[in-house]
Amino acid sequence: MTANETAKVMAILQVAYPAFYGKKSAEEKRAAVSLWAELLKEYDCRLVMAAVKELIKTHSGYPPDIAAVVERIEGIKDAAGGQETNEELWLRLKQAVSNGYYGAEEEFQKLPEVLKQYLRSPSQLRELSGIDSDTLNTVTRGQFLKTIEIEKQRQRDRKAAQTNLPPELAEALRQTAEKMALPEAAWEGENLRGKDYDFDNIRRIAAGKLDGGN
Repeated sequence: MTANETAKVMAILQVAYPAFYGKKSAEEKRAAVSLWAELLKEYDCRLVMAAVKELIKTHSGYPPDIAAVVERIEGIKDAAGGQETNEELWLRLKQAVSNGYYGAEEEFQKLPEVLKQYLRSPSQLRELSGIDSDTLNTVTRGQFLKTIEIEKQRQRDRKAAQTNLPPELAEALRQTAEKMALPEAAWEGENLRGKDYDFDNIRRIAAGKLDGGN
């Protein structure tokens, strides 16, 4: 999205939120356009415009911020690409939770990868099954919708990073990830329990193995 296109998007926001933008000086408005143009330059203007218009419907009194726009854009892209939206993922999780106390292992294996990464383990699914329905449908749902996009972005980053890795490091990452999925007895003494299983952590482990010749 270019600076001129960003100015058009901001013009829509100014019309939708006159009280908010009416308090801004001309300099502040120019700075906002510059910032939005820089952070949203990788996106097509039509996508940004569609996301902003959708968000206007639900944001009353104050305009959506850049993070909300990006999250909505990714949701649109997921839907267009046949991927489940965040709401659809929540329904999948909620269904698994309904049988999560006695069937945690089985239900966990049925989930898409993004939900497995979100939960980390079947035990988390079992814990969620013990929450009362009111809390699950309000507090837990709100927390899920706020954080699932972060997990989805991690997966996008992981895929993008792996496509640019040397073949030997990509293979080491694959082997390390496989080992982390094995039972504890098969971990060969690696002290990984209790750590955050994010991509950076796996990459450091794999790089260390390459340096050590293992």
